[in-house]
Formats: sequence, structure tokens, C-alpha cells
Amino acid sequence: MVAFVLAFTLLISLVNPAYAQSGSIKYLPRNEDMDTKIKSYGSSPRTLREITCGDAMQAYFNRASECSYCVQDLKPACPDCCLVLTPSKRAIRCTTGEDTRYEAYDSANVAFESTNCPALNYPVYTPNWDNICSDWNKFTDHWDTGASMSRQNLVQQRGCPGYLDTYPRASFNTGDCRGDSCERDDRDALPSNAGCASRVPAQVTSPYQSLPCFNISPNTDPDYPWEYEPTSGFIGAKNKCLNYTNTWNAYTNIRECCRRVVCSSKNPQQPGYDQNCDNTSCLVRINSFPACDAYTAQTCIELYDSAIDTLLQSEKSAQVCFKEIDPSFVYSFVAKSRESVTVIWQLSTKPAFIPDAPTYFFSKIKVFERDSGALVHDSIIHQKSLDAVYSVFCATHISGDVLEPGKAYLVKPYYFLPKITGKDLSIDVNSITLIWIRIRE
Repeated sequence: MVAFVLAFTLLISLVNPAYAQSGSIKYLPRNEDMDTKIKSYGSSPRTLREITCGDAMQAYFNRASECSYCVQDLKPACPDCCLVLTPSKRAIRCTTGEDTRYEAYDSANVAFESTNCPALNYPVYTPNWDNICSDWNKFTDHWDTGASMSRQNLVQQRGCPGYLDTYPRASFNTGDCRGDSCERDDRDALPSNAGCASRVPAQVTSPYQSLPCFNISPNTDPDYPWEYEPTSGFIGAKNKCLNYTNTWNAYTNIRECCRRVVCSSKNPQQPGYDQNCDNTSCLVRINSFPACDAYTAQTCIELYDSAIDTLLQSEKSAQVCFKEIDPSFVYSFVAKSRESVTVIWQLSTKPAFIPDAPTYFFSKIKVFERDSGALVHDSIIHQKSLDAVYSVFCATHISGDVLEPGKAYLVKPYYFLPKITGKDLSIDVNSITLIWIRIRE
């Protein structure tokens, strides 16, 4: 009988469709619903600033930040092979910090400069460093090479009195010369003042510049009627200048050869200080960042993990580090029976500047009972590096057993930007979005 009634009903509906549609359905039942709340700040973005939260956490975040700066920036630019790192000494290779013998013969103490000593410019000299450094490579104590290396790269000696016949004519080693005596046919051939003005006069010059360079006397040879005999003051000045420039040449050559083999084990195809070491970064490491010596990538991971652990522990205690992104931006809802909720939060942001060390921005969602203010849900923490924080997108799920049907709840987005000493970090929020998905279970 029942089968007959069902068949009859189906037949009637097919023959006369209007019969089945006499009662209209206003909506289809759904098991999910979605809502969205957006706040755009337009031309006046909301600025989020650093948050100080406990000395221990502050220390971890600071050390993690400086560790990242060391490992990712400083050490690649100035690896350890550029430096002398011992318990008793920290210095840049091939500088006075490594050996004080460099100090007296660095570029600041060069005897002559080409701008006021034309003799240095001609003839043109191009050092053959392979030849110059061949002696250097033979010695374990490279300072032992000073005597042999002083005979190479001798441009500085050209400025000494009596060393070369340069303009102005400054040498007694011209014409028909025997030892330190010259015979000339012209009484005025040699000036009474010789040599270039030195940048280090106390080291190089003598009173010869205010004394006659030569004693001039008649000569018995009719072809050369005048004999020029250098004065003792002139000879003393010449020898003092040659001794200084010889030593300067030797130590300069030693330093240059040292610089040419820096990091040769790390980069055998292209060794050398200039090729492997950024001097500015090396100065930072030596002068202001000794802690960088011991930092490794693993150290940075451990420091950052400790910072995050401390942050999580602080959220479980009375010390709350996260602050509301915007106290006026709140989503409210009334819970329904057998309903769970997924909340998606999205931020459009821009950091004020990108710090030189990786630094992170943290955000999350909290759900409170409206009337009592009790916290019923604390989402996972979302983190993003400041150099990629232009968009934040994350979600959290609130199960049905957390929400009580009929009760009103408030949803608020929070953030944490750790305070890094000396950075003054901030982020501008252009817009904030909450997407609310309600699912009946």
C-alpha cells in the first residue's frame, strides 16, 4: 500500500509539476557561514612600535639579532682568515695590530709623494710582485727578508738627494764621477740644493738643505776644470734618506706580500686581502664586535630558539608581551550550538626600514568572553621576518567545546615587535582584515 502511494505521488508530480511546487522553499539549510571585517587606514597607517618585555627575553633577542648580523653579514664580508684571532691578539692581517713594525712604515709615513716629487713619476715603475714576493715566501719569519726586499721597488729612493739625476738636477752622480766626487766643465751645472721635500723631515732630511751641497774647487784636468766634492752634511743627508727609504721599501714590500696571501687556504684560486676582505667589516669586527668571533649559524639558531621559548613562557605567565594592534578593531559574535570557528587574520604592512640583521614581527588572535573578559582562546604565534613582512596571513581554529552557545565573544588581533637595542624598529599597518568561518559540526 505504501509503495502504491509513493508511486502515485511521483506520477502526479510528473504529470502536473505545479502540484509539487505549490509550497516554495525560502533558503537551503547550510552547515557553514562566513563573515569579514576590514579596517583600512588609508593615508594614515597605524604605526606599531617595539615592545620591551623582560630583561631575559630582551637579551636573547638582542643576541640573536647581533648573531645573525655577524654570521650573515660580517663574517661573509670579513672571514676569520682576514684577521689574527688569538687569546692575546685580535687584529687585521698585515697591519700594525698584527706587528708593530708595520706602524713606522705605513702609508702615513711615506717619505715622498709624487705630487711634490716629480722624480717618483719617471721613469714609470710597475712592481713585479711575483718576483718581489719570491724572497718573502722563503722565510718563516718574513721580517728576515728585509735586507733582500729593500733592493726592490725602489721608487722612494728617487727623492733622496744625490740618488738620481732628476728635475731639478739633484744629483752629483752625473758627468764624469769617481766615487762621491764629480768633475764637470760647468761650474753651475749642479745646484746648491738637492732632493725632494719630505713628508717626514725628521726621519729623512738633514740641514743639507740650508748648507752647500758641494765644495767646488779648480781641477787640473783642462777638460773638466771644476771638481765637485760633496759636503759632509750632504753625504749624511743622503745616507739618512737612503736608510729610511730602504727600510720603508722593505717593510712595505713585506706588508704587500702578506696581503697577497691572505685567505689563500680559504680561496686558493683568488687569494689576497683585497679579494676576500671588506676592510670596513673587518674594522667593525676588530674594534666593536669581539663576540662575533665565536658566533656560528648554530649559535644563532639556539639564541633565537631561546628567545621564542622565553616569549612563549611569558605569555603563559602574568607577564604579557603582546599588545593589541588596534583596540578599536574588534569582531564580536554569539556562539551557536555544535559550532566551531576558524579565524583568519590578514595584515597589509610596511616596515619603517629593513634592519641589517634578521628581525621578526609576531602576531596572533585572542578570543575573550564579552561579559566576563575571560580569555577562552589564544592562537598560535605567527612570525615573519621584517624584510618580508609586507603581508601577514594566518589562521586559527576554535573548537566547538570551547564556545558556549548563546554567549557573546570578542576577537582581537595582537602583535609583538621585540625591542632591539639601537634599532628603533616600527611597522606601519595599512589595513587589517578578519575573516570568520563558522562551521556546524
